[in-house]
Amino acid sequence: MNMINNQLNQLRTHLHSQPSADAWLAVWRLLGRWRGAEGFELGLEYATQALATWPDALRELPAEDADAPWIGDPRWSLVRSVEVSERWAERSDLDALPMEAITRVRLTRAQLTRYRMLQRLISDARTPNLRALHITSGTAEELKRTLQLGEWPHLEELRLVDLNLTDWGFTVVTKRSFPALEVLDVSGNPLTDQAARDLVQATEGWPRLRALHLNQTRIGEQGLLGLIAAPAAGRLRALSFNGLQVTEATWLALVQSPIVGNLETLDWLRNRHLGDAVVEQLARSPGLARVRRLDLSGNAFTHRSARALARSPHLTRLRTLSMGHNELGPDAIQALLAAAEALPALERLELIYNQAGDLGASLIGRSARLPRLTHLDLRYNGVGDAGARDLLQLEERLPRLSHLDLRGNPIRDKGARSIARALRHRSLERLLLDVDALSDAALQDLATAPAVVLLGDRELARFKPDSERVNLDGRLIGDDGAVALSRSPHMTLARHLSMASNQITDLGVVALAHSPHLKHLERLELGSNRIGVEGLRALAASTRLGALEHLGLSDNALTAESIRALLQGARLDLTSLDLSRNRLGLDAIEALSRAPELVRLTRLDLSHNQIGPDAAAALGGSLALGGLLELNLDDNHLGDLGVDRLSRSERASGLLRLSLRHNAITPDGASVLAQSPSLAGVARLDLRDNPLGDDGVVALTRAPSCFASLDELLIDLHRLTERGWRALARAPFVANCERFDLFAGQGLSDDVLLELASSPHLGGVRHLDLSGNPMAPSTLEALLNAEGAVGLKSLDLSRCPIGDDGLARIAEALERIALEALTLSHASITDQGVERLTQAATEHLRRVDLSWNALSDAAAARLTEGGALPALRDLDLSGNPLTADGVLTVARSSLVARLERLGLRNVPISAEAIQALPESVEPSYMAHREWHWYGGELPEDDAPPAAAPRPTERPRTSGGEKAQDTPSSQGWRREAIQKRQEAKKERRKQQRERDKKRSQQRRRGRGKKT
Repeated sequence: MNMINNQLNQLRTHLHSQPSADAWLAVWRLLGRWRGAEGFELGLEYATQALATWPDALRELPAEDADAPWIGDPRWSLVRSVEVSERWAERSDLDALPMEAITRVRLTRAQLTRYRMLQRLISDARTPNLRALHITSGTAEELKRTLQLGEWPHLEELRLVDLNLTDWGFTVVTKRSFPALEVLDVSGNPLTDQAARDLVQATEGWPRLRALHLNQTRIGEQGLLGLIAAPAAGRLRALSFNGLQVTEATWLALVQSPIVGNLETLDWLRNRHLGDAVVEQLARSPGLARVRRLDLSGNAFTHRSARALARSPHLTRLRTLSMGHNELGPDAIQALLAAAEALPALERLELIYNQAGDLGASLIGRSARLPRLTHLDLRYNGVGDAGARDLLQLEERLPRLSHLDLRGNPIRDKGARSIARALRHRSLERLLLDVDALSDAALQDLATAPAVVLLGDRELARFKPDSERVNLDGRLIGDDGAVALSRSPHMTLARHLSMASNQITDLGVVALAHSPHLKHLERLELGSNRIGVEGLRALAASTRLGALEHLGLSDNALTAESIRALLQGARLDLTSLDLSRNRLGLDAIEALSRAPELVRLTRLDLSHNQIGPDAAAALGGSLALGGLLELNLDDNHLGDLGVDRLSRSERASGLLRLSLRHNAITPDGASVLAQSPSLAGVARLDLRDNPLGDDGVVALTRAPSCFASLDELLIDLHRLTERGWRALARAPFVANCERFDLFAGQGLSDDVLLELASSPHLGGVRHLDLSGNPMAPSTLEALLNAEGAVGLKSLDLSRCPIGDDGLARIAEALERIALEALTLSHASITDQGVERLTQAATEHLRRVDLSWNALSDAAAARLTEGGALPALRDLDLSGNPLTADGVLTVARSSLVARLERLGLRNVPISAEAIQALPESVEPSYMAHREWHWYGGELPEDDAPPAAAPRPTERPRTSGGEKAQDTPSSQGWRREAIQKRQEAKKERRKQQRERDKKRSQQRRRGRGKKT
């Protein structure tokens, strides 16, 4: 009873704290540890009632358990929000996953392309209560297919961010009726005025729309004026237009519009023409009376704007004011505080990256009267010791202040001691402060104040990586941090260093380039920083980075001058270079093409730039192209002409992987690619997001050379009709595909599959995946009897309802096909089909997957009899209607002793069955990092029972407690993750060796021709 009360007290503490992501994660983990023990049901019921008032967005399936088993996990009933991960497509339990209570789903491009998986996961039937759908990255066609999965009458929030959605693609959204839609976010898409006009018409069918986010779009003045004049605009409560390039006159028209009178959130940061005149007009608008949050960061303001806002009689309800990145000085601070009584409800004041200085901080400390202010952000404002001293003398004027951020300010020992003394007499919950310039004595004084969070680059100077891979992405690290990291002697361990999405400029890069501790570094990622010519010149001339093979410089606003600085006289011996997302054009590519320093380059990423036909011609003549194995030109402006100029280059003959997504390539361009002798050796070609259609596929597959080495073709399969599929079925490159899964999950007709069966090129295929294609028995028989099917080693017919008749035909074909792996999950198999399989010539079968069929205990026993499947090493019987006695019979069978893996997920397993399993078997919970327990008491935590110890498991003590050295369930998961990572590393190594071998063979071939 004491244990139950203990757990309940902990649970009550978390559930009655302020709802937050951390509190939710604590509840989730506590219930996970408690699960299966006495009182768990009581705790779960209590959590269910308490969480009913929490926002659904917080109740998200934790990432740490995103791949764990959920069927049978009672905690799943608490989840309301999920982010579909990369590995969900591999799960066999999606159909059984209860999604009825899920209200929020997030998808990325990786999931949009798996349309069949989405059909099984989100639809009106599976997710009837869906209220929020977030999609990031994808194409208009993929978005259309996704939105067709359901009507979702309760959908309240739709976010389609960074989809590269054009006006035409946006019609997929505007033509839909969303009766409950309240929030629409289409930020980061190249939408123009036409999209704004379509949006105006669409809002008539969205009566509940209250928030509209159009940040970083290309909507101009006419589109913006049309939006604010629309009748539906009067219903909006939140409106954001970050980064719009419109004139001051348009902004003035906006602030004078009646629409402002209804808004509660104004988010207009980073707009070049939004100056003092607009803010002064905005401050006079009575419409501001409802505004709760106002963000005007990153504009061209002076003290006039601050004074106008402070004197406005209409901001009495304002709770958050953000005016960062505006170069506001002490005069603006004084103007803002002089009329602070006009902001009685203000709770958050954010002035990051301004020029307050000591005077501005002193003014805040001495004259600010904001009785409800709780958060004050003064990062990077030049506040020194004097300002820090005066800032903390504000207990009477700011009685509720709980969070103060002073990072990035030149505060030294004197200021630190003033802060320490001031904090003894007032209570801050959190004060953030850099410590790099402080002495140990000052640090000791600060250490007595529990609110102080000491941050800064001194931590980086002592940084000790726990592996060869160091990931410091998105940590707001600036030049000081990069300098400190370069001085850390522990960095000699690092092989891969990633510092993308930080604030590093030339100064930090120079320090990294001259660091004596990075001599073993092989990969350096510096994407999304602010690196200029001097930093690149330092990298190029570095003698300390001799081991560097890969350099990532994406999204750094590079120019032609930058490219020349990086390459002229460079000492780097790179094999991989990432220059994506830099808007590089003809000048930059010409500079790149003339550089002899890139002759060893094997991988070059130029995606998301501005490479047109002329730049493609320059690239075709590049010295670097001769040794390239992989070239990425996604999302450029090649068109058919650019493809033609690139394909004419003899130096492209060594390419193995070529990516040309989103380049407006038509069937004519596809024909040019297929007929190019220089590209005949390409093994992987990506042409997705191009308007190819059936004609393009026919052109790709009927050319004389037709990519003699191609074994992977990526195109938009959903755009094909039967004509395109037939062309693919008879394509010559099929002969190169040892693993052919192009037709998987497509629901193709029997005519297309018969075309594949009659293909003369099928003989090279060893692993054939036709899952998700309902086929007639005669079609299956034709495939099995095809001349090219003789060499098959693996056949996947999951979700093909072939039934017992189809399995009988497979059994007959085993006389001539030496299959080693057969996957028949969800294939409508019964005992009769199993009986026929066990009578066939199965001496080669090593893996059989019969999960999620209708097999009884008798069928399972027949499969596991001693002589039924003599070579079997991997058997999956998950999801079948077996009983606990049937599973026990399987566990005790003679066949199981020879197995390496046995899948028994979602079947009733008794403790006796677990004991009966031999130590050599790897159960499904190890293979999938999951453990299901049905029947008996659940073992402590979620580790496997200890009755039958595994080689990786240590015994428990007699009292049921874990032995001191028994690994936890997290240890089991780490081991499984490590196994998968090692396997992935080995596959990559093998791929590099194959690429190297191919490249050497081609170079020898070119030498002979010469």
